[in-house]
Amino acid sequence: MKWDGTAWAAQFSRTIYPLTGVWAADANNVWAAGSEFVKWNGTTWAVLPDPTGTKYRVASLWGADANNIWAVGAFGAFAKWDGTAWTGGATGQYESSYAGVWGADLNNVWFLGLHGISYWDGKATASQSLGTEFDHVLSGGWAIAANNAYVVGCNGTILHKTR
Repeated sequence: MKWDGTAWAAQFSRTIYPLTGVWAADANNVWAAGSEFVKWNGTTWAVLPDPTGTKYRVASLWGADANNIWAVGAFGAFAKWDGTAWTGGATGQYESSYAGVWGADLNNVWFLGLHGISYWDGKATASQSLGTEFDHVLSGGWAIAANNAYVVGCNGTILHKTR
């Protein structure tokens, strides 16, 4: 579905599989993913090769701009678009599955795992501690700035990062 400013209009995505994540750089660069990966060029949708190089479902997409887009999903599937090509892979372990990705900017990106958060600082990715008692599945997040981010999950979980 696409909003034209007045109403929603159905579009032909060229896939019959579920799509679970969408991100747009502009009106001519829209990416959607799920069991398949598709891209809108302003005129039509095209099915593209899986960016992770696996066949695991991509759950979420987020980009800082048209040349820096991340895709994450099941079994640790992970990929990054650099404006020219996707690079990525997967751990192959269910416990490593990602439910979401979002960021404040190019150097502050968070990846939601089933039971934790990893953080990209522009150079490397590292796990962030949520405490020894934490055991809730996380499902979504949003960052206003590098020091102001929210995460939500099952059982009414809301986490707020302030530093």
